[in-house]
Amino acid sequence: MRLLRKIGLPSWKRAEIRRMARYSRQIDPDLAALRSVSLSAMVRMQWQRNERRIEQEMYDNYDMGDARDEFMRRHNCGWF
Repeated sequence: MRLLRKIGLPSWKRAEIRRMARYSRQIDPDLAALRSVSLSAMVRMQWQRNERRIEQEMYDNYDMGDARDEFMRRHNCGWF
């Protein structure tokens, strides 16, 4: 996982995250409260936030998997 963070995501994964981020059905309340910003700009900002959230969730899931595997290795559990 550290290597993935260091070199970054492959372009196909980044494109997949971009596609997933555009399926937002709502806008965060703090964005919706901005009166001087157009709706299209709010939607674009929401997409960017969604991309960051999806990417962070992906990293968190990998980190938990790494932690689980390390625990299993240290305590001689399971298939290691």
